Amino acid sequence: MKFRKKPIVIDAEQWFKVTYDSEAGNSIGEVPIYHLDVGYYRTPDLDGKVICAHCSKTMSYHGWMNTLEGGHIVCPGDWIITGIKGEKYPCKPDIFEKTYLDMQLPIGYIILAIVANLIFWLGLIAGGIWLVKKIWFG
Repeated sequence: MKFRKKPIVIDAEQWFKVTYDSEAGNSIGEVPIYHLDVGYYRTPDLDGKVICAHCSKTMSYHGWMNTLEGGHIVCPGDWIITGIKGEKYPCKPDIFEKTYLDMQLPIGYIILAIVANLIFWLGLIAGGIWLVKKIWFG
């Protein structure tokens, strides 16, 4: 069976790195700030110099996120999506691009879409009038 996602609007931000208090101008020191619920990635099983299979960057540049499905490694550039129940989860950029549309289109695109639809409907009406005249009056 095939299914189509329901057309819902989601919030998402792109994540690039763990920020520390000292980088944010706070005086607390080297305490990571959990921006978008992404923490610093560290595991005793994996050296920070290991290359990631997804993005080819060393693991020291990655984040960690707890989700409803368990923990996930977050690569720089991943999108952090807020679901319909407020849950957050990461999404790879290529999947995000294929799945979601930007709802904040530039006004030029919106005007272009309106004009194109107007031209289409005017052409359809004009064609219909021409056809009625041709049939009715010969």
